Amino acid sequence: WILFLFYSLAASLPVLREQFVSRLLTGSLRGRESILQKAAFLDLPFDRQGYYTVFTIQINPPAQALLSQKDTIEIMEEHEIQLMIIKELVESIQKKEYSIYCSITDENHINFILYGSCSISYDKAIGIAQQIQDKAKSISPCILSIGIGDEIPSVEALNQSWQKSVRALEQGYFLGEGAIIHYKDIDLNNEIPACYPHHLQEQICNAIRLGKEEEVKSLLSSFFRELYSYTGMNIDYVQTICLELIILAEKIWLETSDTKPDIGKRKEMWKKVWQLKTLRQTEEWISHQLCGIAYEINRIQNSRSKSIIERIKRTVRERCGENITIQDLAEEFYFTPNYICMLFKKETGEGFKEYLTKVRLDRAKTLLRDSTMKLYEIAEKLFAEHDFDT
Repeated sequence: WILFLFYSLAASLPVLREQFVSRLLTGSLRGRESILQKAAFLDLPFDRQGYYTVFTIQINPPAQALLSQKDTIEIMEEHEIQLMIIKELVESIQKKEYSIYCSITDENHINFILYGSCSISYDKAIGIAQQIQDKAKSISPCILSIGIGDEIPSVEALNQSWQKSVRALEQGYFLGEGAIIHYKDIDLNNEIPACYPHHLQEQICNAIRLGKEEEVKSLLSSFFRELYSYTGMNIDYVQTICLELIILAEKIWLETSDTKPDIGKRKEMWKKVWQLKTLRQTEEWISHQLCGIAYEINRIQNSRSKSIIERIKRTVRERCGENITIQDLAEEFYFTPNYICMLFKKETGEGFKEYLTKVRLDRAKTLLRDSTMKLYEIAEKLFAEHDFDT
């Protein structure tokens, strides 16, 4: 019976160790003496004089996996296998001067404690992370991003190092997948009120409103270039800025198109902002969405411009016999005379005065062919009272 318990405990030891490490990192275990006793029971050689650094690894599936036609269960199974492969890889690089103890926190993250009796330098910590990345490339298609926390001299403060490793890892949002980020490298001095590109947001909205697709693309590039310079800024705040851009663009689109909003589709778009893993992915996606909106607005505006011009041309033809002026048309169609002249030139390739002259001449030809009126009567009918302004 005792032998059975011994073997059962031995078989359960890896799982118990992982649970212990997980609780230690998340701060569930308190008190140095209690922690050291539990560690000794699990045959983890922590001691009072050790040095500890927490690493957090984010496992990013390859781009082709995201586009795969496989069902969700199959994808999850493959990802879980990759997770175990990376965990075993990390545990395999134990050295004489330090030990590694792993814990899988969720489907995308592995945490591990780097423990040694001597302090491990910044460069050494970066080198270990690089070694893990290099080995992973040869056995897994996944891309690893690694955040490194501060080194601490006491086991009960591991939660602090873990939190800093997570904060460091978050900066991969700015630096892109596959980054190695040490907490010491994070610039935490940026103040949020000073780094919001308000002027660019306003320009982007104006360009969308005018349907200028290329200008939207260029302004977005400048907008995100400013965001890239603020590493250390809270990522939720950055995502909120991006979400605000999407909402403003949608508002402009709805005002322009007069279409009913698809609430379900809009919610999916808003969720997407929070699902994108890097600022580069966010920039590409938002640029695609906003340029698409600008393109549609331009298409609608062109269609409306053509419709307006056709209505103006029809009005001129129908009322050619009246003393109609460009000011009359501007008031009737709720535009300025200059805007009508500009729109007319853009859509027809000829000036408004030229068009009016052509209409009058065409009408004169018709009257000459089909009418019994004398020439001077036709001239009086067409020109006596009409001096069109341009």
